[in-house]
Amino acid sequence: MFWHLLVLQVLLYVAKGSNENQSHEAGASMVTATIDPRQPLAWSGGSVTLTCSLSNSSVNVNASDFYFYSSSPELREKLQWERINRTSIRTNVTVINKNMSSENISCRFQNETLDQVTLLVADPIPCVVMNWKIMVCTWETFKSRDDVNFTLFYSRRVCQSKRYACPYMGYNETHGECVFKSRQSPWDLSGFMLLHHCLWMRIQGPSFPAFFKLIGFIDTRSIVKPNPVSNCRSGSPNANHSVILTWTSPNKDYEIVYRVTLISKWSASTKNTSKTEMLLDNLIPNTNYMATVDCIPLIGLEGRKRTSGFWSDPSSVIFVTASDVPGAAPRVTPGGYQETSLNASHRRIELIFQPPDERYSHGQIKGYRVNYSLTDSLNKSFSTRSEAKMSTNIILENYADYRLTVEAETESGYNTSLTLDPIFILSQLKKPSFPKQFVVKEDGNGSYFLSWNSMNDVSSYTLYWCSGSLSLSLCVDVLQWKTFLPNETSAELKVTGLPEKILRFFISAEKVLSTGHVISSGMLMSNCTYMQNGDLKPPNDFHVSKAGYSSLTTEWSQPDETSCQHRGYSDAYDIAYCVINKCLHENMTVFRVKSSFESFQINDLEPGTTYSVMIKSVSEDGRASRFEKRNETTEVDISSQNDNLIIVVISIIGGVLCLLCIVIGLACYLHGWVKRKFFDIQITTPERYHATNTGKPAEASYYSYFDLSNGQIPYAARRPGSYISEIQDLLPRKETLSVSSSCYTNETSLLSSSSIETAKSDNVSVKSGNIAGYNKVVECPCLLGSGGSHSDSGSSLPNSDSLSESVDDAVFISSLDP
Repeated sequence: MFWHLLVLQVLLYVAKGSNENQSHEAGASMVTATIDPRQPLAWSGGSVTLTCSLSNSSVNVNASDFYFYSSSPELREKLQWERINRTSIRTNVTVINKNMSSENISCRFQNETLDQVTLLVADPIPCVVMNWKIMVCTWETFKSRDDVNFTLFYSRRVCQSKRYACPYMGYNETHGECVFKSRQSPWDLSGFMLLHHCLWMRIQGPSFPAFFKLIGFIDTRSIVKPNPVSNCRSGSPNANHSVILTWTSPNKDYEIVYRVTLISKWSASTKNTSKTEMLLDNLIPNTNYMATVDCIPLIGLEGRKRTSGFWSDPSSVIFVTASDVPGAAPRVTPGGYQETSLNASHRRIELIFQPPDERYSHGQIKGYRVNYSLTDSLNKSFSTRSEAKMSTNIILENYADYRLTVEAETESGYNTSLTLDPIFILSQLKKPSFPKQFVVKEDGNGSYFLSWNSMNDVSSYTLYWCSGSLSLSLCVDVLQWKTFLPNETSAELKVTGLPEKILRFFISAEKVLSTGHVISSGMLMSNCTYMQNGDLKPPNDFHVSKAGYSSLTTEWSQPDETSCQHRGYSDAYDIAYCVINKCLHENMTVFRVKSSFESFQINDLEPGTTYSVMIKSVSEDGRASRFEKRNETTEVDISSQNDNLIIVVISIIGGVLCLLCIVIGLACYLHGWVKRKFFDIQITTPERYHATNTGKPAEASYYSYFDLSNGQIPYAARRPGSYISEIQDLLPRKETLSVSSSCYTNETSLLSSSSIETAKSDNVSVKSGNIAGYNKVVECPCLLGSGGSHSDSGSSLPNSDSLSESVDDAVFISSLDP
């Protein structure tokens, strides 16, 4: 029995739930609602309130199940609503801008749309009182909604008072307009100017009744736009570069603030005044100015006055100030010059500068004056004048140091009160050298990559660039420059504003002296601008200049820089060689040398062998040119074939020399009256000399005679008769000889005094004795040939200098030892 009752209760519960669901579904289909207002109008930056109310109150539905929905995701995220009562909900939509116009907003219940409206968004209606006489209000007409009519109404003093329609209405394609004229019933603008009023927009459509939308409160005093000032004039500029500006007020019955704006190419400034004139001072000479004057009403009580309303349209006047001497000197840099040697005593300096900034030129530049003086005689100066715009030439001495300044001239003359930046150009021997390996590359897109070798003892580098021409070596427009630190060796420049036909680049190196002055190497121009990724070209005129037994000397010249515009730069050269017909990759030997090299010697080769020698250009990023190849054969070594003959010849010569020594020794022995004493001296002789007329080495022989037994033969060092008098280069290796020599008779007394001096003759260092106190003079027969004369008088031997000068082909070295 219990189970029967339980089953019956379950069946009754299920049946009840089914009936409720059916009733709910039937109710949802019968729900209706409306949104108010039917035509929501909002001002841009404002908001609009929408209400959704249940239309059929007999349906058992709660408004808490309603919600607002928009097809726009951005607006849908911002929609929020609240329940007003059991049958209504409300939302406030914030209107950000006019882009929200035509957005749809719907009221929904269980995903069904009950009602929908479309937003209309308009700019706030502006109203302007024109010069205190006429007020004009305009608004958007929404021509896209032909079924909606908009009419402007106003109410005086308070918004709840009677509303009046616009006295003069007008429409065009996009806007409506209402005009209020002065002293016209019921509108009296003169009285209206002292009061607050309300503006309304009446909106009416076929699907909804007319309603009023409040635009807002209007204080006509704060929306006045005065007429422009009249008779705006400027007086004549005076010598102090000032002008008096005057004008006439648009309405003398009201207080007005005037704004004067002064505009030139260099600046703009604004000043306010309540007067109808203003002094414009501190003007730049020789400058076009435009002065504009506009005005705005001044309202409020004394002590609390403020500007309000709209600025009038401006009135303007244009005038030009008088010219004057330049206000700045031409801009110079320590390295801004190029030097060309004219002869052994003079050089030409092309000094390059930038004209004074146009703002400070104060007139048309008629020319430039270059003042220069010797650095050690600043009181005596010279000057030269040039009408060139960017450079001038002067002639200076080669071995003098100069200080230069540049100043500009207008029709008013030179400005002698300016402090001029000096340029110091030292003699050719004192200037810093140019940076080496100055290379310019471009990428074709206006970017240029410059590099150079680092230098010691410099303070900075300066890069220069300008537009050039095919006929001129320098610039056709203003030279630009930029300074870099001494540890920088590369730069990237993005050159803009210059014609891209021909761009010239220069570099200089600067150094700061102990005096604080900056000196420079002057400008070095790059003769070529390479393409950053251009094709490489092998060097020109590659050949083998000399073939030895085991070496080949190669030479070449750098590629022609006049045709480098579309090719890459060679950072190095690869020199390879191999035995001809065996030039496989594994048999080749490759050397890499710097691109500044123009010769290279290949050593350790086999005599009498033909080699293939090749060269190619390579870049730092791995690109390379084709190989340039030459075949050359080393010389045959014939020395081994003649070894026996050489031995025989050497033996014969040795025998002859031995016989000659025996004869000479015997001859000296027979002259026993000669007594010999010895004392050590040294002579240092250079091994080889270079003659300036041929540039080739020439031998200088010194003949020595030694006493091998006990110093029986005196010593003399002789030069060849054809002695090379001009020495260009001296090789580093020298040879030192220690010899002993003496030549005097038995009767000769000892030296009373002696001193050792060093005599230098033709880069030969000789230590010789200065001899005095002899009783007799005897010439040594073994030095001068056959027996010489002698004297028993008390005369002394001549000193070493007289001995050296008395014989053209010998330097005698003699001394006595007690």
